[in-house]
Amino acid sequence: WQWATLGTVAACAVGLVIYMPYTWSGGGGPTGNRYFLSIYPALFFVTPPLVTVTPAIVAWLGGALFTAHILINPFVSAKRPYLSVERGALRALPVELTMVNDLPIMLNAPRARVRYGNDPPLLLYYLDHNAYLPEPSGIWVEGDQRADLIVRSGERLSEVTVILSTPAACTVAVKLGSETRAVELTGRGPEEVTFRPEGVYARRSWAYLLSVRTEGGFVPRLTSRESRDGRYLGVAVRLEASVAAAGTRAASDR
Repeated sequence: WQWATLGTVAACAVGLVIYMPYTWSGGGGPTGNRYFLSIYPALFFVTPPLVTVTPAIVAWLGGALFTAHILINPFVSAKRPYLSVERGALRALPVELTMVNDLPIMLNAPRARVRYGNDPPLLLYYLDHNAYLPEPSGIWVEGDQRADLIVRSGERLSEVTVILSTPAACTVAVKLGSETRAVELTGRGPEEVTFRPEGVYARRSWAYLLSVRTEGGFVPRLTSRESRDGRYLGVAVRLEASVAAAGTRAASDR
């Protein structure tokens, strides 16, 4: 009966993913799957007899690895769930690019669906606070940090050129899709890296995960008398994309 219970729970989980993949958390917000919550108590019936407290401690530590930073301040986590995935073990998990509009970042309106460029028009989704909104000089990434952004396009991108610039020396690692490039910036001029990214097609649009990691940085007001910018900046990023010649599809505005 324990195997039957476990199999039933697994079947319900798979059924939810197939039946309602885009409403797993109500369109962004709650951490986890609210529909699976009613099935979860069945797992208590497959718990083996506890001879020692070791299994309970191991299970508690495993759960705390992903939930402790959420439970420490539950009111902030409930109001701003997009902060929970910026730190800890949750950030090491892959981003589900087929459900961009259902990610918690959708509750942080200024940093979701940010329009960028015109040819082709792109939408940016900031998955953390290590990068700033687009400025005339580019998208600034903080020094000694990693910034993750989702780049969404209505048409499949055949090529993306990432232009990096900074007035100070900085080491930058850029990852777009499965390809990673490392660039040593000297501060003398911009550097370009070109990718042929493999995106994920879902909901009539293409999604690409862009990660930029910086080592080093500068504070503008300490390097220029005319600046009052006290941010610790690493590199400015600009994107130039081109679409595939054939097989493109219109974007979804949902």
